[in-house]
Amino acid sequence: MAYASVAEVKALMNRSDLVDAQIQVALDAATEWIDAHSGRTYYPVSPVTEVQTVWGPTLYLKIKPVATVTSVSVRSKEIGSNGIALDTGSQFELLDSRRGIVRLGSWWPEFDEESIWHGYQATIVYTHELATPANIKLACVILAAHWMTTIIMPESLIFESLSEQQSVSMRFKSGKVPEQVHELIQYRKRATVV
Repeated sequence: MAYASVAEVKALMNRSDLVDAQIQVALDAATEWIDAHSGRTYYPVSPVTEVQTVWGPTLYLKIKPVATVTSVSVRSKEIGSNGIALDTGSQFELLDSRRGIVRLGSWWPEFDEESIWHGYQATIVYTHELATPANIKLACVILAAHWMTTIIMPESLIFESLSEQQSVSMRFKSGKVPEQVHELIQYRKRATVV
């Protein structure tokens, strides 16, 4: 799956006559190039498995908004302890999908900070609705459009210069990636450094 759509490339190029399959190939290649040159993927990976220590009745998931919570299991921190799968609806619920809040059941209201799960490790499996960062999406569109230009006008890729003075001399282009694509990826790298 590419970081951008065929329609976005057509819109940038202001061309509706391009072949969708060719654009999709360019988008897939641009996505792979971005991943290789940034050293990571920007796919919103889903489902996610997250492990947290239970200190209260509420768990706050790291990636949000949350689409669904598939499962929650708890286990003591002792080596070799078995996990206990909790039942949806009676032992846990997704309380606020936008903020990624999961509420655990089986909480003892008379002991505000105690639960049968207090101090246990909770393993939460969930899917989220995280989108690809806007600058990465734009880099993908620009790069795919750049490569589509070489299909529409092959001469733009092949020759940098051609002279016919005493003899024919041709200089081939190196097929460089637009500088704006590099800048968008570098911006994302700087923005995610913690």
